[in-house]
Amino acid sequence: MIARGWSNQRFTYTRRGTLGQCSSLAWQFEVGYTKAVLPPFRVVKCDVMIVLRLLGQAFTALRLLISEFYYQWAMIYARWGHPTRAFWYFNRAVTMNRGGFKAYYSRGLLFMAVGMPERALGDFSMAIRNNPTHVDARVTRSVVYTLTGRHEEALDDLEQAVEMGADRDDLEYQLHVARTRMGT
Repeated sequence: MIARGWSNQRFTYTRRGTLGQCSSLAWQFEVGYTKAVLPPFRVVKCDVMIVLRLLGQAFTALRLLISEFYYQWAMIYARWGHPTRAFWYFNRAVTMNRGGFKAYYSRGLLFMAVGMPERALGDFSMAIRNNPTHVDARVTRSVVYTLTGRHEEALDDLEQAVEMGADRDDLEYQLHVARTRMGT
């Protein structure tokens, strides 16, 4: 038996048991000159794997919450016209939630806005990898492929977007506009 605990002038807490299990808890407290001891009560046996699993789930939820916070601030700075700060917050959002697609897609749009189409392609590809049914990411990636001169890959993305339910005529018009702006 290992007894561990803490105490101060008014409260005393003692845990009795081994490190692998929580067997009983005893609380003792003093109010003025009266001393009272609560009887020990049983605690459900603490399984280390259950505790670690619960802590992992709590940490994952916290990471997703923080990622959403960074994403929202990145969107605010992007709307205000501060791409440097927006990139900083997008990078933090992506770091906290590598499995999400919103931050990758939005950061890709910002890369396109500042004239970095190759980096935008990477982000659109990650958004599609994380959410294969994201039609907008496929459409935007096909436009970027067209702007960078990769017409075959653009048509492949266009076909996949049409299979997911996008309007073929509208997509072909978008690709045509992108090609005419590019001069090809």
